Amino acid sequence: MAESFESGGFVNGDSHATKPLNIAIIGGGIGGLSFLLGLLQNANLSVIKPHLYEAAAEFSEIGAGVGFGPNSIQAMGVVSPNLRKRFEEIASDSDEVIDESGKKRAVWNYMLMGMNGRSERCPLKAGDPICKVLFDTFKKNVHRARFLDEIINQLPGGTGDGFVSFKKRCTDIVKLNDGKGVGIQFADGTYVEADAVVGCDGIKSRIRPILMKMIGDEKSINPQFSGKYAYRGLIPMDEAVDALGDTIRHSNMYFGYNGHFVCFPVDKGKTLNVVAFRTKDDGKWESADWVLPATVDEALEDYKEWSEPIKKMVKSLRKPDKWMLFEHPPAESYCDEDGKICLLGDCAHAR
Repeated sequence: MAESFESGGFVNGDSHATKPLNIAIIGGGIGGLSFLLGLLQNANLSVIKPHLYEAAAEFSEIGAGVGFGPNSIQAMGVVSPNLRKRFEEIASDSDEVIDESGKKRAVWNYMLMGMNGRSERCPLKAGDPICKVLFDTFKKNVHRARFLDEIINQLPGGTGDGFVSFKKRCTDIVKLNDGKGVGIQFADGTYVEADAVVGCDGIKSRIRPILMKMIGDEKSINPQFSGKYAYRGLIPMDEAVDALGDTIRHSNMYFGYNGHFVCFPVDKGKTLNVVAFRTKDDGKWESADWVLPATVDEALEDYKEWSEPIKKMVKSLRKPDKWMLFEHPPAESYCDEDGKICLLGDCAHAR
């Protein structure tokens, strides 16, 4: 027997449901929680009833930064005006400049050299500016874990109690014989039924291969190694300024051979988020582990040919992790033909 998640549906296309349409959300990252929050704050719960299943024992997010462009910020306001208000309070803003025409523009990134050029085609030296990327709209940066906490705080009771189940790792999804829903099996032996499933379980998704097999797109099941990895970490802004000067207080990208750095402020400018990308020499990754603990010495070896200020910044990284960067190939579809299963976020389009 299924647990309390009853299957329901609409009668003869009428907007009045005999039972609520039960939506199972698999995965409690930023995507899954935002979807849950949007339904709880905007839907009639007598018509649509969401429930989120998270594999871990609690919500958690990596300690790194994330940038939001104008479209995502506008969407955030539709999902939850209160969430957008809190986001605006904790986010760090992009710079503002006046361009040659006298128009106010936002600086999304300053592009600089992180090492000396090696040819006549690239005579620039380490630290030289390449260009700056300007937009009419602003980008805002925030600490991922802090933003996730803000989403959770907007849920009922500040926890989502009654709409969230933990320690629920999905292992399989099957279509019900009556065609009215799906059955969801979890690793702990429990089983629920729902009218539809939205997979939000990240790049290592279990839902994606289930869906790809259903639609006959098996070539799109497995994510592919991009040939690159990255060190991710946070640095107190004062230490970053000591290494690279006041310019590091802005959103910067540093370029070099076989790698680049993405750096931007979070925590209202108190902390620098650093992502240091590196091309893997053989272009292969064969381990099942995609995130590995790293040491500063290991990172310094990878960037030993870069400028002294860049290496000084690398030395300041706090407990860096080494991330293998995978991407999904484009799929033929991101939902099944019956509209019972679909994908959202990294499990659909991580690149």
